[in-house]
Amino acid sequence: MVIFNNVASLLYASRSICVSVRRYSGHNKWSKIKRKKAVADTQRAAAGAKILTAISQCARVGGTDPDNNMQLAHAISRAKQAEIPKASIEKAIKNAGPQSSELRTDEILYEGRSASQFHMLVEVLTDNRNRTRPQIRKILKTHGGAIGEPGSSAFMFDYKGVLEMKNHQLPDLDATEFAIDVGAEDVTVDEITSTWKLLCDPRSLKEVIGAVKGKEVVIDSISLDYIPKSLVLLNDAEYQKAEELVEQLNDHPEVVAVHSNFSHEDDTDSD
Repeated sequence: MVIFNNVASLLYASRSICVSVRRYSGHNKWSKIKRKKAVADTQRAAAGAKILTAISQCARVGGTDPDNNMQLAHAISRAKQAEIPKASIEKAIKNAGPQSSELRTDEILYEGRSASQFHMLVEVLTDNRNRTRPQIRKILKTHGGAIGEPGSSAFMFDYKGVLEMKNHQLPDLDATEFAIDVGAEDVTVDEITSTWKLLCDPRSLKEVIGAVKGKEVVIDSISLDYIPKSLVLLNDAEYQKAEELVEQLNDHPEVVAVHSNFSHEDDTDSD
């Protein structure tokens, strides 16, 4: 949400008028700031709750040891990036007891296509798929998109283990050589953030993590992600609508993550 607080130039005849207008303007600006902060706090709390739910689900399905459960390691990494307290993370893992028949949570991957013909994968944790699917379909339909059958969009993505680290830790190493040395399949370099992103087969993620740590390199984040094989380039209007669609999907309480293969056409100008 963008809030515009443009202060107009005021021509006034007396000091009393000036003081009155400024006080009102200041109060109005502070009210907008408080509303904006309240919305941000609510969104942050909702996102945190989703991550903790995912942690409990990952621990319940794959065990509570993140060294032997890469899905859990990914969820914990997301929690740390979101600055969720360690105590909350540990509680979520501890609460991952056996599910009763009354508390079953399903992991579902919905596939969809937008009006601009880019593809999306929507990760969901739900206790009622008969309720959730129509809700996801409605969001897509509202934005001119449609939900697809299994396989209709997944083929546009590669499922990969992803490790990110700051390259200042490796001043004398070539990125490609480092990736090969630790067993990764590919590496991308972001010169703006000075970050290396290693990609690997999810089945070898544990070994790659061990190899990177063996070189005394601090890993900033670990994830299992859907990497688009190609990008659909959008103009300004299309990109804004795409962002609104992704934001609305992310706002759904049972959506864990949204993956897409769109980008702004200007982002490729330098390539």
